[in-house]
Amino acid sequence: MGPSHVSRLGQWGPRELADLAAGQHGVVTRGQLPLPASKIDYWVRHGWLIVVHRGVYSVGCPPRTAEARWLAAVLACGPGAVLSHLSAALLWGIVTAEGFAIDITASRSRKGQPGITVHRPRTPPRSTVHHGIPVTTPEQTLADLARTFTPANLERAVGEAQLLPGFDAAVLPPRVRALAEDPAHGISRNVMERRFRKLAREAGLSKPAVNEPWGRWEIDFLFREEGIAVETDGRASHERRMQFERDRVKDRDLQLAGLLALRFTYPEVMRRPAVVVGALGAAQRAR
Repeated sequence: MGPSHVSRLGQWGPRELADLAAGQHGVVTRGQLPLPASKIDYWVRHGWLIVVHRGVYSVGCPPRTAEARWLAAVLACGPGAVLSHLSAALLWGIVTAEGFAIDITASRSRKGQPGITVHRPRTPPRSTVHHGIPVTTPEQTLADLARTFTPANLERAVGEAQLLPGFDAAVLPPRVRALAEDPAHGISRNVMERRFRKLAREAGLSKPAVNEPWGRWEIDFLFREEGIAVETDGRASHERRMQFERDRVKDRDLQLAGLLALRFTYPEVMRRPAVVVGALGAAQRAR
């Protein structure tokens, strides 16, 4: 990373420093400052720069956010370094944890610093930039976590990752991909239901009753105010003919009871949200 603007050495002062830091979660590196070492040391002595790691500073105060601490650690590990492993999972929001050292993936020549755990893979990781921080992709992050996470924790992380836009299970290692694709683990179903509730809110529907008993049936989502019953089919729910026929009978019974019955598939809910929101809106207007 470098300054987003160009200044002559003689024009550089607190205002330019603040402008640079504003785009980097309040942290800067010594190499980004077009100033002599004596000037930088002067700013450190007077509290304008707070040392976070060797050659990395927080401007005006210690880092106040996790993002600032994460970016400072990435910058401390040099060009090509990225946030990874558990720290990357925290940035992506697929796990929740506190009090861990910051995980960074960097070249083999890089040395760690206090509070930073440096990982040195044999091949460069898949990475991107998220919230202004170089970080491993969600798929790469899951692959890294799979080496240390318990099966239950990994399942939860995979489920959360499936909610991220553009998530691609096809590039996951086989063992992790199996968690994303096998309905027996229950992840696909839980994630799909969470996504559908979000889409229903976007469509302006009332809060639905979930898994609502209705005669001999149980309705996945019942919108009482609108008179709409929605079934969300998992990836493998129609593999058996008996299940397919049972669903048709259920839909017919719901319609005879005066409900508008809709059914959405896993790919529609997870990959084509506009289709779902549009259909829900049309159903609401039809009532």
